[in-house]
Amino acid sequence: MKYLNLMMLSTLLLFATLSGCNNNTGCSSWNKGNPVAKMTELETLIGHTGDIYSLTFNNDGTMLASGGQDHTIKLWNIPDKQFLSLEGHSNQISSVAISPNSSFVASGSFLEPDTGEIKLWDIASGGLIFQLKESGLGSILSIAFSPDGQFLAYSGYVSVILRELATGHLIWVRREHTGDVRAVTFSPDGVYIASGSFDSTIKLWEVSSGREIRTLIGHSKPVTSLSFSPDGDLLASGSSGEIKIWNIESGTETATLTRHTDWVYSVHFSPDGSMLVSGCHCGIKLWDVKKGIELKLPLQIEDVVFSVSISSDGMIAAAGQNGSIKLYDLN
Repeated sequence: MKYLNLMMLSTLLLFATLSGCNNNTGCSSWNKGNPVAKMTELETLIGHTGDIYSLTFNNDGTMLASGGQDHTIKLWNIPDKQFLSLEGHSNQISSVAISPNSSFVASGSFLEPDTGEIKLWDIASGGLIFQLKESGLGSILSIAFSPDGQFLAYSGYVSVILRELATGHLIWVRREHTGDVRAVTFSPDGVYIASGSFDSTIKLWEVSSGREIRTLIGHSKPVTSLSFSPDGDLLASGSSGEIKIWNIESGTETATLTRHTDWVYSVHFSPDGSMLVSGCHCGIKLWDVKKGIELKLPLQIEDVVFSVSISSDGMIAAAGQNGSIKLYDLN
């Protein structure tokens, strides 16, 4: 029953139907003195028939993977905006990831309330390579490839798990969190895995040994998303109403971004590390990381956004409640 209750809590907090943003719902208004970001809307990708919970670009920005409520993964070819649909999950997809060499896409879901499901797909053929079932884990809430493509990390109920990709061999399991682990991500050098949990903490793990390096404490509510800066020096974490920036070497909090008034569902650093984009109840927000200020957007974005990603050439993809993906040029 504990798995069911925690999974229901995750779903209610992260994926429940939410009202749109308007001036009466408490969304923050712009600081008129803040600089305006150079950002233009490119187009909208239509293919899913339900909410989209996860999306990610591949390393060179030519491909986008998305998954969500309709049980499918869409692989989008960015130059021509066509997509391949991968079907096989029987429930909603919580997380998708593309391997560094763009050969594979991994997807996380669940089979039963206490059993998580991971599928690994071949991108070229669209065929299923293997499927993993994880009893006692609940839904697979987050999934990530290591930068060298050798490992796959994923998370669910209190757990962070690392497997070798080529063989599926279990490397280590850590159950030090006391709540659902909503986010896992590798550092750019592949040395660490960061995990963010509904217990309001972030843990940093050594990939080679599974040793816990440190616990970052500062959020008072569940941690919903994580992103390393491109140089690996900083880690951004999203929660309810705030984003925190952490120095990885010292483990200290360097900034708190507080202009969100509801859940921050997703965070992602820009390719040069100077900006951070966040997806939230009121759409997306852009932040100047060095100054710790919100950048004013030249266009109004008010859809609920569950997931954001930035390509290597500065394209933002944002998706959420309405089942469509919006593309923006950050340059």
